[in-house]
Amino acid sequence: TQRVLNATMKGARLCAQVYSGTGDEAYLAPASRTTAYVARQQRSDGSWPYAVDDARQWADNFHTAYVLDAYDTYQSCTGDRRFSGIKERGWKYYRENFFLDGRIPKYYADKVFPIDATACAQALLTLCRFGDIDTAVAVANWTVQTMHCPDGHFAYQVRRRRVVRIPYIRWASAYMYAGLSRLAYSLSYTAPAAA
Repeated sequence: TQRVLNATMKGARLCAQVYSGTGDEAYLAPASRTTAYVARQQRSDGSWPYAVDDARQWADNFHTAYVLDAYDTYQSCTGDRRFSGIKERGWKYYRENFFLDGRIPKYYADKVFPIDATACAQALLTLCRFGDIDTAVAVANWTVQTMHCPDGHFAYQVRRRRVVRIPYIRWASAYMYAGLSRLAYSLSYTAPAAA
């Protein structure tokens, strides 16, 4: 009964991926309808609320990025470009509102703290997907300098007065290594060939 938009869009992405892999048209219609539903929920500023018809009306960094990534995958798997404007408005909102000094991923558009490892990691994935490698490098450098712990794990959050260094494998460390790997791939893919 909960209508959480990032999860809804992830469902559309999955249907689009199955369609892309199998050619089974039965997956295309639900993917398209679901993508259109999420598009209708986009606010005029380009943001999406976390959920529809309940109190969870905030927009945050990584859930917005999930929606953007899912739109991009939907488009590439289906060839359906009807939602390009929706994706571009969402991307513009994301880039203009969720980064402090072009390098620190904010949790919410209007608050810096807490700075969460998931927002940092997902920022790397989304920035690379959308071709903003320079910002991804800046985010990676800041995150490694600020949240990387001596034993190799990444801190969970930076708060106003302290860093929470709890070693959450899935939420922080594994996700950060996935984001850093994506950035390394993007850098190697875009690097000029050696002479």
